[in-house]
Order: sequence, then C-alpha cells, then structure tokens
Amino acid sequence: MPKETKSAIKKAFLNLLCTTLFDNITVKDIADECGINRNTFYYNFEDIYALTEEILQEETEKLVNAHKTHKNWNEGLLDAADFAKKYKKEILNLHKSSKSFYLEKYFKKVIYNVVIEFVNIKAENLDISDSDKDFIAGFYTCALMGLLTEWLDNDMKSDFTPVIEKTGILFDNSIIGALEILAKK
Repeated sequence: MPKETKSAIKKAFLNLLCTTLFDNITVKDIADECGINRNTFYYNFEDIYALTEEILQEETEKLVNAHKTHKNWNEGLLDAADFAKKYKKEILNLHKSSKSFYLEKYFKKVIYNVVIEFVNIKAENLDISDSDKDFIAGFYTCALMGLLTEWLDNDMKSDFTPVIEKTGILFDNSIIGALEILAKK
C-alpha cells in the first residue's frame, strides 16, 4: 500500500500542477486530490519540495539511463525536450514559480550527463585531464541551459528540435576541437 500511496500522491501533485502554479499548491490540495489525509502525505514525503525532488530525480534517472543507448548526444537532448513537451503544463507551472531552480537542476543534470558522455567518447584516445573534460562539458551544459531557459521563457511555443539539431552542428566540431587543443597542452 505505501508504494501505491506514493504513486497516488505523485499523480495528484502532477494533476494539480497541470492547472496551478507550483507556488499555489499546498499539501492539503494534494491530500484532497488523492483522498488521503495530510498525515499520510507527510508519512511519505517531508514536504512538497521533497515530492518535487523525487519526481524529477526519477525522471532524470530514466533519461540518463535511456541516453546510454543513444548514438549521439542530440538524441539524449531530444528525449529531454520530448519529456518537457509531454508535461508542458506542469513544466511551465514549475518554471514560472519561485522554485524553478528544481526544474533547472533537473535539466542541468540531464544535459550534463548527455554532454559528458559525448566528451568522454571523443576524448578516448587523447591525453586530457578529467578536469578539462569536466570544464568542456560544463561550458556546453551552460550554453544549452541558456537555450532551454529561453525556450521555457517563451512558453515552449516553438519546436525545440531544430535548436538541438543546429546546436549539434556547432557543438560537435567545437567540442572535438577544444579536446584536441587541450590535449596538446
């Protein structure tokens, strides 16, 4: 029953997030939505923030694990964009809230994992430090986060796929070039 209760709480929260800004959702709202009392909610989650963290962490793990079967980093980012489109209302209601950093943390982790995997593959035969690889992955993660944030700020009205494809053209060659230059130092 506890696992079913946690699932019901998550579902109720996501249902509410479809129509309500994150800042306006209360534990009472969630409890009422899934037919439990507040104590049952607190038995399963410390607060709404812990609930949000758990949902985003589960989704992060799914996307990161799914990326391991992709041929390139673009596919991993396309999966993240598909997730955002699937949960568009929920994502935007979280993005527009005072707690949007939860969402930023989620996307940053997904993007970083996708980019560092690409960097590691391209650096296999190069003598380059882990800190240099991390710097490159971090730099491109920040650039992609900027593009993603702009898309979210515009209510995801445009298709993000062309942005990812164009970014891929720019990034593939520049990441490889950066790795080669840093390997020579």
